Amino acid sequence: MKIYLDNYQKEAVYIKENNVLVVAAPGSGKTTVIINRVNHLVTNLKVKLGNIIVITFTRAAADNMRNRYKIFLIEKLHLFLEHSMVCFIRFF
Repeated sequence: MKIYLDNYQKEAVYIKENNVLVVAAPGSGKTTVIINRVNHLVTNLKVKLGNIIVITFTRAAADNMRNRYKIFLIEKLHLFLEHSMVCFIRFF
């Protein structure tokens, strides 16, 4: 599943600042931005997950974000494995 970010969301994901506060209206994509920001920090900038803090206002929001990040990682791993299998098959 490909996620498309608008220019403001991309700016929030790839900003060079250490600390980022994401404030926006309900349904505007805050969780998507935060998930992509964490992924960018871990994958591209090699920040350890233990050095990242994400704070939400409710336990339900935290659970939602945690579940969505797990799904994001599973999809990413699935795509990686598919690509690896294609490379493996092409190699032989």
